[in-house]
Amino acid sequence: MTRCAHLEHRFVEVLPLTLEDGVLYMSMAFNTVVHHCCCGCGNRVVTPLSPAGWQLQYDGRSVTLYPSIGNHQYDCRSHYWIRQNRVVWSYECTSTEINDSRASTRQEQFALYGGIKSETQADNHSTLHSQAPTRSWWSRLRARWRWRE
Repeated sequence: MTRCAHLEHRFVEVLPLTLEDGVLYMSMAFNTVVHHCCCGCGNRVVTPLSPAGWQLQYDGRSVTLYPSIGNHQYDCRSHYWIRQNRVVWSYECTSTEINDSRASTRQEQFALYGGIKSETQADNHSTLHSQAPTRSWWSRLRARWRWRE
């Protein structure tokens, strides 16, 4: 089990079934980055790109992926950043830190995808939500397309 200190990046249309160690595969068609865990355990690490999730920076020569990669669900519990194709290792997070980070991520995603960001905004929107039934994003999208027709 050898730790990886540097990653080669490859832009691919479709993500391969078999991954090479030390290679970061990026599919812009699927907004996904995949690699083997850099600790050497062999686990497949999938990082979906989104405004509320991981983001990718490409400068023409190297790739930076942020925020950090926290493989807390695997036995290795590795935690690292990928900065300019280099692997920068971090400490192993405590269970409390992991739970706090997950809760924060859920709140950010909720706020970004149509949720309410603060209690004051919740008070301002409470009458609106109590008057109208809650509709899913899919039903709102269908209604918008019907309106255009």
